[in-house]
Amino acid sequence: MNILFWEKTKFTLPTEEIKALQILLPYWGLKSVLDQSKIVPALTDCKVDVRGLNSSSFRDLNKTLRHTEVSLCTTTKSISSEVEFLISYEETLSYPISLTVMNMTYNLKPCGRYGDLKQVIHEQIWLPAVLSPIIVRIHPRLKEYTVQWLNYLIIQSFHRKTFQPLDEISFSIYRKIVDRILMTINPDFAKLQLNHLSTLNEWPDLPKMPSHLNETSPNQTKKDSLSTFSNQQKNQETTTFNPFKFQTKTNEAKIINPFQNKH
Repeated sequence: MNILFWEKTKFTLPTEEIKALQILLPYWGLKSVLDQSKIVPALTDCKVDVRGLNSSSFRDLNKTLRHTEVSLCTTTKSISSEVEFLISYEETLSYPISLTVMNMTYNLKPCGRYGDLKQVIHEQIWLPAVLSPIIVRIHPRLKEYTVQWLNYLIIQSFHRKTFQPLDEISFSIYRKIVDRILMTINPDFAKLQLNHLSTLNEWPDLPKMPSHLNETSPNQTKKDSLSTFSNQQKNQETTTFNPFKFQTKTNEAKIINPFQNKH
């Protein structure tokens, strides 16, 4: 058995769970100091400017991220802020959430059902690049999930390069660690990990290829079909977005498709 502390709380874990916990902690904005057998906040020196939230949502965001010790600002842009998020709600969106980074727009469909752990842990809300500002547009029908999705985006802004694959962690082990450890550390954040959407199946699936490769002409496109690439040039190349390989190429512009099946 292995012992870890969060502040003054002691956890005793078998080897299988301690290995899983080491992988999961970065996804939660935490890290371990093994030589001291401690779990500690991972975003202590990180500063984020969040614009567009009402006071209630901003308070909830602070509560759910308090275990990370990230510094949040919402009034005026802080000179010392490392990342800026601009939030808005748009009725005209045909998809749940859209991220715009450096004039590249990514349409996302959060996971609406239980699947493998890498789909569940951050609801398939993956930040493709950390280049401020990050414009976040959300359909008003899903406004209640704003705080949850911002939690994931903020954590990824600073910690995504430390994420490891989750393939070896069973869902039962994950749930046990959430219930026993994360719920003790921050119950508000832990509840987000159990708050999986049940209404997203009604939203259209995102395409697996750029719109210019579809045979259907624009005026023949079905009303509910989506194109992550509708504003891109035809000569751009498609590349798969792998949330566990956070490398970006600066030498050539590429369209990123976060939903293309891996082979």
